[in-house]
Amino acid sequence: MSAGGPWQDAEQARAYAEFCARWTLYADTSGALADAAGVGGDLRVADLGCGTGETARACLQRLGPGGRLVGVDPAARMIDAAAAALGGDARAAFVVGDARDLPDLARAGGAFDRILCNSALWLDDDPAAACRAAREALSPSGAFAFSLPAEYAGEADHLLTPDAVAFAAALGACRAELAPAPALDASPPPAAADLEARRAMLADAGFAQVEITRWARPWPLDEALAWLAMPVVASGLLPGAPPDARARLIPALRARLPAGLALETRWLLVVARP
Repeated sequence: MSAGGPWQDAEQARAYAEFCARWTLYADTSGALADAAGVGGDLRVADLGCGTGETARACLQRLGPGGRLVGVDPAARMIDAAAAALGGDARAAFVVGDARDLPDLARAGGAFDRILCNSALWLDDDPAAACRAAREALSPSGAFAFSLPAEYAGEADHLLTPDAVAFAAALGACRAELAPAPALDASPPPAAADLEARRAMLADAGFAQVEITRWARPWPLDEALAWLAMPVVASGLLPGAPPDARARLIPALRARLPAGLALETRWLLVVARP
């Protein structure tokens, strides 16, 4: 999250906005995270890694007339999209930046009561530094809340059901067929792989209380395939593949999948307080 990276790419920004317009994965996780963090009333909220504005929208729906929201993202294209979608709300502002900018934003406009980061913290090159910056930017009674896929913390039972195993097998076969180079390691980033390491990282950043809520929802097959089709995901699944491989991935995968697969996505909602 400390650089725009592939999320700054015009194709990815457009694909992500189209995904969010059609499917509710990020809107649903955003709402669950905002509720876990207690967003509401006249709080001042930062949305870190705001993307095209799904979490910002969820927060604005919960904030009162005196509430304020600052969306922060390192990808200027994402900020432009969020501002275009939500900039008409006088309570909201959007700026290009990352976690390191939170303390300056707090000094300029007041400490944040809540800082949210939905589905993005592990993208930061230094998540420990991001946590320290969030702590510095918080009010004494504030909270830093982020979401983490359950499998990133070693909780992967939902990936071991017969339907999930069938999906993974079909995806593996398609990757082997379409990508001539060895597939990238799809395991979670090391900094995110251990939940106790996350607790220790938050404690080192100055957070005394950490609450974790488990949250799950069905993952419709068409939504899962649309997510896989986004350029940033498909490119990671097919490194070194020919240019048309991304376009062939989803049809090839669908052809291998049995009908009526029931998938589930599970998340940890982490709320840390000083």
